[in-house]
Amino acid sequence: MNAKEMFDECNLEKVYNEDFNRIDYYIKDDGRIDEPIIRFYLEDKTVAFSETWFDYMSVRLHLAIHQQMKELGWIDD
Repeated sequence: MNAKEMFDECNLEKVYNEDFNRIDYYIKDDGRIDEPIIRFYLEDKTVAFSETWFDYMSVRLHLAIHQQMKELGWIDD
């Protein structure tokens, strides 16, 4: 399963932000498009999480993040 499919299962939508060279993930159908919950900064290979949304992380979401990092070439498996 690829990262897009895994994030879809977590009800997250991928948006590439060309201006800042990053990938943002938003909750689907939330109506709060102003705040992504996960950001992948492509240039410096870092991931940021919204403090508003994260009290904990599911294993499913952790695996989706790991898969996205693999697909970006940040880590080998």
